[in-house]
Amino acid sequence: MERRAGLDFVAAFWGFVCAKEGETGVGDYTSGYYFTSLVGTFRWVAHYAGDANNNAVDTHCNDANESSTVNKATPTLTTTASGPVVVGQNIHDVAHLSGGYGILAGSVTFDVFAPGDTTCSTPIAVPPAAAVSGAGDYTSGNYTTSAVGDYRWTAHYLGDAKNIAVDTHCNDANESSTAVTASPAVGGIAELPNRSGSSGLNYMALAGLAAAALLTLSAGAWYARSRWLR
Repeated sequence: MERRAGLDFVAAFWGFVCAKEGETGVGDYTSGYYFTSLVGTFRWVAHYAGDANNNAVDTHCNDANESSTVNKATPTLTTTASGPVVVGQNIHDVAHLSGGYGILAGSVTFDVFAPGDTTCSTPIAVPPAAAVSGAGDYTSGNYTTSAVGDYRWTAHYLGDAKNIAVDTHCNDANESSTAVTASPAVGGIAELPNRSGSSGLNYMALAGLAAAALLTLSAGAWYARSRWLR
């Protein structure tokens, strides 16, 4: 095989063209198979070696119908987003890369979309890009949520010399991370009204789920009923 400029090659069908078993004369004769390992155009030439009554003849480089085109392979890319989380916490995406040809190389990048961007019109890049070294799972960087709702993700495999670039799409299955409202902690300081007419405010400390408390103050007797607890 002779290498030419760029990704073009010449694959020569050398030697004698032999008749099929039990056949002689004019007809169709097929080469053996050649295993391609590079992307590009493979050119062929064929050679009839002649016989006692016929001269040898050849086809020529770049003859019509004398090339085989090899395209890049198409890998498969799916993803699984993290979540749900409480708003303010981090989310991330995991890309699952498989298929294609050879040992996949290149990188995977990730975009996230804010809640309400249901058509993924405003991408937010989430660095760093994940370097690819074969089929496997590749994880995005963390993105800190700042609003409640569904964050949609897309992932992008950028391809390599033998594999085309592929992407996931907006609203693909498993491609959203949900941020929910934080639940407030129970407990705190409750202010009780001053019913004795004395000046100042009196406070009752609440920890956890307190039901009721009876407080006696110097200004008088206080009775705190459970309805006062919020």
